This record gives sequence, C-alpha cells and structure tokens, in this order.
Amino acid sequence: MRYGVFILFGLLLLKLNAGAQHILTPDYIVVSGYVKDAQTDSVLPLVNVFNSRTYKGTITDNTGFFRYYAFRGDTLILSSMGYVKSYISVSDTVYYPISDTFYMNQDVFNIPEVNIYGLSRYEQLRYDIKHIGQASKPVLNARKNLPEINHDVLSFYSRRTDNFGLVASPITALYNAFSKEGREQRKLRELRQRDALKKAIEPHFNKELVMRICGLPPEEAEDFMDFCNFSPHFLLNTPDYIIIGRIVKKHKTYSKQFDTKISD
Repeated sequence: MRYGVFILFGLLLLKLNAGAQHILTPDYIVVSGYVKDAQTDSVLPLVNVFNSRTYKGTITDNTGFFRYYAFRGDTLILSSMGYVKSYISVSDTVYYPISDTFYMNQDVFNIPEVNIYGLSRYEQLRYDIKHIGQASKPVLNARKNLPEINHDVLSFYSRRTDNFGLVASPITALYNAFSKEGREQRKLRELRQRDALKKAIEPHFNKELVMRICGLPPEEAEDFMDFCNFSPHFLLNTPDYIIIGRIVKKHKTYSKQFDTKISD
C-alpha cells in the first residue's frame, strides 16, 4: 500500500511538471543557418532577414550566419543588393528549430546599349561655323547620348516600396517634400503603415479578449486598453500567455484606481 502511494505521487509530479513545461515553453521557432551565393557557394554577409508580419528582422554576420526567433505562420524575406529575394516560410505544423543553408540567386539587370558618337576635327569645324552666334545647349546635346527610358517598365528604374525610390532631380524632391500632393502622399503612407501595425497587433490584444479576461463592458474595455498603453514591440514579440498575465495585472491596478475615485 505504501509503495502504491509513492508511485501515484510520482506520477502526479511528472504530470504537473509536464504541464508546467507546456505552459512555459515559448511558442516561437528558432530559424538559423548560413546564407550563400547559389552560383559560387560563397557566404553572403550583411543579408537582410526581414519578418513580413512583425516588421522586425536581423542581418547575417561576416560568416553569413543568422539566427531569428519566429512564430509559426511567419515568412522571412532574405534580401541583398544584387540578389533576387528569397523566402523562408515557417509552417503552422512545424514544432522543431529550422536549421539549414539558404541560397540566393544573383539578380541580372539588362542595361540597354548606349551609342556614343564623336565628331572629327573637320566636322567639328564645319559644325561650329554653321552654328556660329547661336546659343549653346549642352543639356540637349548630352541627352542625345542617353538611352530612351521605356515607360512600360518603370518598375525597373525604381524600388517598389513606400520609403525608397529614385529621385529624378532636386526639384522633384522639393516638390514631394513641400507640396500639398507630397504631404498627402506621406500622410497616406503613414496611415497604411499604421493600419498594417494595427492588423498585426489585433490577434494578440483586442477588445473581445479584454472583455473576456476582465469581464468589462465594451465602452470600459476600450478605456482600459488605453490605460494599459502596451508598446507595439511588446505585443508583437511577447508570447500570448505573458500578455494575458500583464492584462490581469494591469486590471488590478486599474480597479484599485477606480475604487479610490469612488471612495473619494
């Protein structure tokens, strides 16, 4: 009988320990490895490793190695100047660290042929005599040597992001900085970035979650969320069970202040 009690007690401890490990185990997946050139098999340092969901990332070191803590369902984007972007998908069903060698292909740009024409001394003399007394237009002459831009493939000449692009001239830069249209475009980009950040935070911290945990009505739940004032970095890089614990702790402080105001 005594041995049976010890056995039951030991099984109970093992079960509790397993449950605690399940609760404390972080939900992230460690993604690590070396990034190399697919043609030369040489390592690629300073490659950007960017998480498309959290807008966070890292870079490879001098040996081409990186380590990143991602969540299931994330997509990591590898990008480097002169290389085609590569993607690492973290499957929803993966439960073990991902360690591999990731290869990037070189990006080839086709530059149109440029023809440069020169004038001989005799032809230059004839040209100067013919155009004597006329105003010189060096800019127009220079443009004759430039290739014609194909406006159907303008994506080749600019990056497809909101923050980067080729500036045609200082006048264009000043126009974008100070004109009404430029200010409206910047405002639109800020709103898009804010909406993307709000969409990323929504699964981890929302009104329905606060109402369910704290038992608050909808109007008070919104005021409590403003009171919490959690940073986006905290909400996007912290496991959900820790966020829930912080919500409970904040609610206790919030309730104490509310009770103090009533007593006053």
